[in-house]
Amino acid sequence: MSSPNTPNASQLARYGVVFHALSDPSRLAIVHALANGPQPSYSLARTIDCSPTLTSRHLRILRNAGVISADVHGPQTVYELSYTCVLGFTECLDQARSVSCAAAAC
Repeated sequence: MSSPNTPNASQLARYGVVFHALSDPSRLAIVHALANGPQPSYSLARTIDCSPTLTSRHLRILRNAGVISADVHGPQTVYELSYTCVLGFTECLDQARSVSCAAAAC
């Protein structure tokens, strides 16, 4: 018997898609760059120091997961963070690391 707070299979699958999208350091760098506001793809490519092709691939994965959204403005596409809560994931990890390191004297 599951508790009322236990996610169902559909929710767990959705979480898996989002966590997969966030599993690459370049994609995390994109998410953090977009925390400063919407940016065009060429700017994000410079931020993560990747080719436009590879940057597009990362952006597509994040967009398909719903983490970011895209808005076409003439010849350029501007990306924006859809789930601002994902920034809390890395903050949580940093805090947990600090606590565990303090306890273990890292």
